Amino acid sequence: MKALGIHVFAGGFTHGVKKVFDVQCQLETHNFGRETCEQTFNTEFINHADAKWPEYDVDFIYGNPRCTAFSCMTAGYDDNTHGAFASQTIDIHQLCEYAVNHADIVVWESVQQAFSTGRPLLNHLRDNVFLPAGFRIAHILLTAHSFGNAQNRRRYFFVAYKRGRNFNIVPPELPSVYQPTLYDAIWDLRDRETHFTRTDRTADYDFDTSQEFTPDEHAVLPRLPNGWSLNTLGEHRYDDLPDSMKACWDRRISNMPFSMHCCHRTQWMRPAPTLHGSCARFIHPWKHRGWTVGETATVMGWEGLIPRGINPYAQLAKGVCPCAGEWLAEQAKLYLEDHWKDEDWESSYNHNTGRWEGQDCHGADEKVFKLTSYFGHHFDEERFHEDARTLRHR
Repeated sequence: MKALGIHVFAGGFTHGVKKVFDVQCQLETHNFGRETCEQTFNTEFINHADAKWPEYDVDFIYGNPRCTAFSCMTAGYDDNTHGAFASQTIDIHQLCEYAVNHADIVVWESVQQAFSTGRPLLNHLRDNVFLPAGFRIAHILLTAHSFGNAQNRRRYFFVAYKRGRNFNIVPPELPSVYQPTLYDAIWDLRDRETHFTRTDRTADYDFDTSQEFTPDEHAVLPRLPNGWSLNTLGEHRYDDLPDSMKACWDRRISNMPFSMHCCHRTQWMRPAPTLHGSCARFIHPWKHRGWTVGETATVMGWEGLIPRGINPYAQLAKGVCPCAGEWLAEQAKLYLEDHWKDEDWESSYNHNTGRWEGQDCHGADEKVFKLTSYFGHHFDEERFHEDARTLRHR
């Protein structure tokens, strides 16, 4: 079966989908991640600025268009910055308008706000693009934790599929009853020799490169405890801040003068923070440096691969975990094979009861599958080679 990516950028989603489908290419109107798509994932990258893409008839179309279409859905006061046709929504319109004419099923990813504050745009796409073309809608709320990934990365996936076959899901088999932690992801990489460069300005980096910081940031890292950011340090240990950072703290208008994207020291025995565009500023649990490109790729589940081109951290953080992409592709394949026959239902996992709860959905235009609490919740100290207290407090 054949698949086509639209607005996948670096290609983490493609990495997963390629394990299930024959991916023809990625169609883009931006060059972000082009080198990674072509060199790391060996996938053709067709860029056309005005989205006049070639015609492909495939079984499955997937993508992760820029999430600002939903995270900024209610921002602004004019037609260019607010509403279903604001400038930031162009990616999602391009994807849906192409997909509705070229595939039986389409899946795309966004932030969880798409299902709440971004609902007006979802409703527009449902009522004006997909329902008139004979599609039904499924909403999937998912966490990468379900696949053993070390970050509790919660994301929303929109599924549109043609009537005539039913779409349901087979939940992923949990790899463990224990909650994955950063230790599980990168402990084995702790002794690698690393080096610094400005990865936001050059493509000259490798697996063991970490982002270069300012002199003040390098000076403050030895004073930053596990689980603390610069904002926490300013609040509780003001005297440990360099003078320039003290001035920033003194002039603050909130308790986050260093923003949400400042240096933040991570912890071995906790899930990794959800990666975002500034994850180059995540600090190693023990060492006074940021995560390397390789460590970050490992947390995202790239299986030893790394991005190419500039901004590798942003390329990683803005994508889909390959494990989630593979699972979604498997669900699409089950639909195309008519696996579900007459079964048609929705379901959500209730962590408190340990049960799936749902209802019959025959005839419904849309339904919901919620897996955000579906992962191992127990903590197991026996997994660790050293005493757990040492790992927490070293």
